[in-house]
Amino acid sequence: MATGEQAQHRRQWLAGAMLIMLVAGAAWWTAWRADGDLRGELLQQARLAAQAVDVERVGLLTGTVADLESPDHHRMKEQLAVVGASLPAGRLLRLIGRKADGTFFVLVDGAAAGAQAAPPAQVDAAPADLRAVFDGNDGAVAGPLSDRLWPRVSAWVPIRDKADLSGFGTPDDAQAMVRKAVDFYRQNGRERFIAECNNPQGQFRRGNLYAFAYDLDMTMRAHPVTPELVGHNLLDKQDRSGSQDFRKEIQDVALSRGSGWVDYPYQNPANGKIEPKTTYVERVDDLIIASGAYQSSGEVVAALAMDIDSRTWQWEVAIRSAVPVGLMLALLIATIAGLVLKRRVDAAPKPLLRRLLAPLAAIIVLLTFGTAALLWQQYQRQLAATLARHVAEVAGEWQGLLEQQSAGLAMTGQLIAADATVQKALRAGDGERLLAAWQPVFATLKRENQLTHFYFLDRNRVCLLRVHRPALRGDVINRFTARAAERTGKTATGIELGPLGTFTLRVVRPVFAGGTLVGYVELGKEIEDLMDTLQYRSGSLLAVLIHKEHLTRQAWEDGMRLLNRGLGRLAHGG
Repeated sequence: MATGEQAQHRRQWLAGAMLIMLVAGAAWWTAWRADGDLRGELLQQARLAAQAVDVERVGLLTGTVADLESPDHHRMKEQLAVVGASLPAGRLLRLIGRKADGTFFVLVDGAAAGAQAAPPAQVDAAPADLRAVFDGNDGAVAGPLSDRLWPRVSAWVPIRDKADLSGFGTPDDAQAMVRKAVDFYRQNGRERFIAECNNPQGQFRRGNLYAFAYDLDMTMRAHPVTPELVGHNLLDKQDRSGSQDFRKEIQDVALSRGSGWVDYPYQNPANGKIEPKTTYVERVDDLIIASGAYQSSGEVVAALAMDIDSRTWQWEVAIRSAVPVGLMLALLIATIAGLVLKRRVDAAPKPLLRRLLAPLAAIIVLLTFGTAALLWQQYQRQLAATLARHVAEVAGEWQGLLEQQSAGLAMTGQLIAADATVQKALRAGDGERLLAAWQPVFATLKRENQLTHFYFLDRNRVCLLRVHRPALRGDVINRFTARAAERTGKTATGIELGPLGTFTLRVVRPVFAGGTLVGYVELGKEIEDLMDTLQYRSGSLLAVLIHKEHLTRQAWEDGMRLLNRGLGRLAHGG
């Protein structure tokens, strides 16, 4: 009998040992899964933060001590600090560059904007994942890492030069554009979708990224950029690369699978070269909606690093794993207690029960609070993720509007710069002649296109004429766009804070006569019109915040009076 009981006890303890091993393995898997989820979230946060990086300013940094005196470096540092402040606690942003010899260095660190800037520091023993990002990888997370900085987990995402893309977007952008178009179709019907998709100012065109639609026979039904294609069957039409099969493939994918990708060579209008292009297509009823992007992604000019201290990381992994691991431990304790209580003993089991009740009660209380904390944390993460997605969508729409408006202003500036009378007047410094010729044009552009700023500058960036304010002239224009146009000899665009305290989208075009620079033409429009458009499309309330240290009080007050706007709290020290 004793032998039978001993064998049963051995089986029970063996079962308990296996259960302990199972719980330990499950706890390890839970922690591993939580670590993986956190890495994915860190990479996504880094990608969202990278959207705020001004690529043009990155290209102006040299990676030397001279950057510390550069206004572009200061602006980038402030920008990273502001973006970092909006991230979950413990995240630090850095901008990493790579020299021609393959060494890595910190271009800009995202410490508090008021902190003393450190000279560019070399990145010791750069991880292979960081090198892969510069070699074409879309992003990577590594760590914990230990070097002379601190133990940390780091995410890296590439910052690409958009010069090769010229606003055409990425394959992800193209897919998002198609899905947005399909949603609009299903909510508003075929007729409204066709009208909106054919609208060059509509929501299905973002710069040079746009959606277009065929019917099932491959007759073009909507195209916001090339309306002359609408109504023509293009199934057998050759493009400039000599290819005609890709439209048949688009048709096959839509009819057989409903949605998918089609790769083909196509002429990139940005550089005239035949480059690989990928197009996402999706069928909805009798339409095939598509949008394409060139697969050349541009040169990687830097990498954005998002770092988190290893101890903070481990704590976040522990918090995320606490509830499921706690439930496993409770199950383990309850099982072991059951096995112990099944033993036949002479003593009453009540003392044992009393000994087990306290730890079980403590575990239940901890699990209750832990579950509540985890649910709250998950709610906060879900809310933050939803907000981040919405912000990213609005940011994409905003960038598209800027590209679209910039392209229109640049085209207008090109026409003005090509005018022979403008070239002669700029060469002669004749502001009055320019005013007489272009004041009526400005009135039309202001009325029909909401143009608010129109300048003529001489070759030294001295203002010959503000067509919108003729009495104010003779000052040197030192804004970033004007200096960029002077430095590159090409059209420069950007949003800048003017002396009146308003944000203005500006386009500056050099004017040449016989190959000689004679001056510049600058066009601008305040962003209120763009914000109103974006607010209507997104359904979000938008606001622009400007720190008062960037404003000159008297100039701002004069500007607000000129624009018939209230002085607000700035005038009262608020």
